[in-house]
Amino acid sequence: MCPLRDFRRGMVFSIVTALATLGSFSAAQADGVVLTSFSSGIVGGKAGAFPLTSNYIPPDTQLAVGTQTLVHLTNGAAAFYNKSGAVLRPIVTLDQFWTDAGIANVNGAVEPRVIYDPSSKLYYASSLDAPRPGQNANNLLLAVSRTSNPLDGWQGYKIPVNFGNRDHFGDANALGFNAQGVFLSLSSFQSVNGAFIGSTTFAIAKSDLLAFPNSLKPIAAYEKSATLTGFSLQPVVDYSSGSIDASGRFVARYFDNSFAVSRFTGSLENHSAIYQATGQNVFATNYAPPPPEGAIQKGTNQTIDAGDNLLTSAVIQRGDNIYLVQGVSSPVGRAAIRLLVFRASDNVVLLDKLVSDPNRDLYFPSVAVNDTGDLVIGYSASGADAYASAYAVVGKLNASRSSVAFETPILLAAGVATYRVPSSGLNRWGEYSATWIDPTDPNRFWTAQEYAIAKDQWGTYISQISVHGDSGATNAPEPATIFLFALGGTCTLLTRRRKSPRRS
Repeated sequence: MCPLRDFRRGMVFSIVTALATLGSFSAAQADGVVLTSFSSGIVGGKAGAFPLTSNYIPPDTQLAVGTQTLVHLTNGAAAFYNKSGAVLRPIVTLDQFWTDAGIANVNGAVEPRVIYDPSSKLYYASSLDAPRPGQNANNLLLAVSRTSNPLDGWQGYKIPVNFGNRDHFGDANALGFNAQGVFLSLSSFQSVNGAFIGSTTFAIAKSDLLAFPNSLKPIAAYEKSATLTGFSLQPVVDYSSGSIDASGRFVARYFDNSFAVSRFTGSLENHSAIYQATGQNVFATNYAPPPPEGAIQKGTNQTIDAGDNLLTSAVIQRGDNIYLVQGVSSPVGRAAIRLLVFRASDNVVLLDKLVSDPNRDLYFPSVAVNDTGDLVIGYSASGADAYASAYAVVGKLNASRSSVAFETPILLAAGVATYRVPSSGLNRWGEYSATWIDPTDPNRFWTAQEYAIAKDQWGTYISQISVHGDSGATNAPEPATIFLFALGGTCTLLTRRRKSPRRS
């Protein structure tokens, strides 16, 4: 059976305005300070203390940060906020978001991605839908905001996954951009038996997309051999000015847990760009994926699925440097975060750092970096003494990007109960999160993370963090006691294919 075939359209019941009780907070004891922090009002999991706004598991948390407006997408819900956390219009289903963008007959949209492009001052969003009755293949959905204000509407497009009449089903959609184009990727599976059969990439010239045509003709490439592409490609979000060459890069985990970089080269504008995949070309230390038994949580023997070691959150490029985070295991067998920095020009690794805590599991990270080397990693964490909670840690890279100094991690939203909502045989969480720089101030970062808002319910939490302190900080949560250290080592490889979201 196809992994998404049993999807049904999510139903919105009511908007949740209650915040998790986090107590009284003091400012962080370092330069990183929380300026704004609020519950999104989107809740999923099992019915309980709060009415659900999403019927899907997991949430696939996404956030885009513009000059004035935040766009927050999850499986099952879409919301818009100002930078003070006020909801600008009623929360709607993710299906309704796509219907409002002009796409007819949306059928269970899932796996949202959304990013803001400071060069065009527009937002891009993508999702996948489920097959229509009697069909095997699904569609990739892409939208661009019509103006810099996402409340002014979006232009949406439906891109068939099975181009070339292949019987493909798309999963693990991802989205990126550079100066010339917008890039998408997905993993392709056989519709009938669900077997992995390759990767599909798409490239669209910005000059085409930003003309808001009635239909799009993306440059599409299907590559069957994972020995050339790696697994679960992430299009790079490239903030550099670029050149006339497409240079649309994709980064993927390779077989031995090193990485493969593939790319579109040539001209996007005249539709002559060509996708090139050459296999493993970024050589880095091997780490095992997060423990298969999952992440420990307070008050129960039921663990939380901490994902695998595929790249799931955005990969960032600034100048000649590419930054990514990945879920791995620490030497003591806890779920941990890997921060990797390598040069785009020659794929040489500059920094390979493990972010870990001997007493807690850290999972589903995302990272943002500014031009001066300040970075923020957002993630979830839990342990025997803590429910699943939202965290962030601020770091500072040196000029050569060969080392990083971390501050004390910040607890953004404390989980308040155990979480157990089995799906596909797993107590699923994630599968990714989002962290970005505010386009109006490179010293301010935003992150959207997941936490246990009530028993067996996930919620999402949005925070703005200043990396150089700010006397105007309010509601800054207490620092957490977490230890950060760097280690290498060779570990055995264990990989699970990404499971598509399901309704609870």
